[in-house]
Amino acid sequence: MTTTRQINIVILGAGYAGVFAANRISKKAPKNVRVTVINPRDQFVERVRLHQLAAGTHQASVPLKTVLHRRAEVMVAEARSIEGHTVVCSDGREVPFDYLMFAVGSRAARNIPGSEHAFAVSEFDSASSLQRKLASLQPAERVNVIGGGLTAIETVTEIAEAHKALNVHLYSDEPVASPYPAASREYINHTMRRLGVTIHEGHRVRRIHPGSLEAGDGDERVPSAVTVLAAGFRAPELAQRSGFTVDHLGRIRTDEYLRSLDDPAVFAIGDAGIPPAEVSEHLRMACATANPMGAHSANNVLAVINGAEPKPFSLGYVGHCVSIGSKAGILQFVNRDDTAKDFALKGRTAATLKKSINNGLTSGLRLAPAVWRHGPKNAHEAAGDTVAMR
Repeated sequence: MTTTRQINIVILGAGYAGVFAANRISKKAPKNVRVTVINPRDQFVERVRLHQLAAGTHQASVPLKTVLHRRAEVMVAEARSIEGHTVVCSDGREVPFDYLMFAVGSRAARNIPGSEHAFAVSEFDSASSLQRKLASLQPAERVNVIGGGLTAIETVTEIAEAHKALNVHLYSDEPVASPYPAASREYINHTMRRLGVTIHEGHRVRRIHPGSLEAGDGDERVPSAVTVLAAGFRAPELAQRSGFTVDHLGRIRTDEYLRSLDDPAVFAIGDAGIPPAEVSEHLRMACATANPMGAHSANNVLAVINGAEPKPFSLGYVGHCVSIGSKAGILQFVNRDDTAKDFALKGRTAATLKKSINNGLTSGLRLAPAVWRHGPKNAHEAAGDTVAMR
């Protein structure tokens, strides 16, 4: 009698990319495949809602078991290193794998001197601490948010709306939402000001101190009861510490199939992996990137297990849906290469759509649908602007 060898697939990290990969593999893999998800907490963090967690308007997490396929086994542990084909955890446990989906996400890039004195809205524990800190402030105390991108816009407006008595400021060294057309930028800035946000464009924050920060070109030093980092991300040090080839942000460098350049049994996805430039030069750190990467990596590892050829990754974007407080928003339509189009949907309709998208991101994880748009033309993709199902 013949037996079929067990194949161990380990998913390291349970964010959007990791859960997507785990669920798609669990749904489609043969019975001899064992799926293990290693994550530092037993909660799925809704990263797109961390600005709401910070403002105290949403808990931004659900039990991990509620979003994972029943076949996936959960191990609550912190990975310390990857040695050969084994994940070594900080508590001493060792988890062998035949295939690894490296999906550890990203954290704030603390590049500004004194960043240790600031809260990072992109990290769950820091956002939770920020919520408590904001709730303890007295009226008119000053909150300074650093960043000019979409995370900063959502963060500063959520705080301003939820804590109307506070003095909320936004510091950006570039124009806020700089890639957007003028009409979209004007709408965003107008809405931020209507919510009570004071905007400082072209003011680079040079250093953060406890209770103040240095900004602008001169010797300006402004008070800051709370300073919030809402710009810049980098991958954790785990990949570099484990000897993988990484880029300047600590992301594992992969081929066009999302496999590590160092080991084809390791797939790096979401914020933790970076494919070649012809695939990735337009990609951004976002769940709109993580979900397709999770699904595609799952399809590829299943193909390899079944003796088929993997397929190159290609992703094109549709738009950015941004909340500006709870009652306003903007859906900025973009080309496949993520450059902005002239058209945007604004106002309550966009805000309602953003809430629906956030709800669907979590509720749809169990289904793990593999539908996304082809990326810009390259050697692997035909012309056209169609939606691709993989």
